[in-house]
Amino acid sequence: MFKIKVPAHFTIPVSLSRASGGVWTDGKWVETVLPPTKISVSWQALTPSDYRLLPEGESPLGAFKAFWNGTFVTGVDGQYRSDHLIVNGINYKLVAILDWTSGGYTAALFTELKP
Repeated sequence: MFKIKVPAHFTIPVSLSRASGGVWTDGKWVETVLPPTKISVSWQALTPSDYRLLPEGESPLGAFKAFWNGTFVTGVDGQYRSDHLIVNGINYKLVAILDWTSGGYTAALFTELKP
């Protein structure tokens, strides 16, 4: 019997862009966005059941599931934007946080942010 150990590198480096409050200026809410933070996520394709969790009108073509050992933040009452991940120069927005408690990771769905 062979005992083979293969290093597990299932994560990719990405940049996390997060809003941090904001101020009202001339009757409009202006977000304060923190500088991007480097994190590592496990990037996976969506399962068939994940597709039904995408908001109506969101394209599934640029969608993926990310697992991270931190906490993703969703928008609050339209005043804050959800977290964004920047992967290879492409901006993705958080659209759903999944019920996932295994191994201390948070799972979330992201879709490509169209310019």
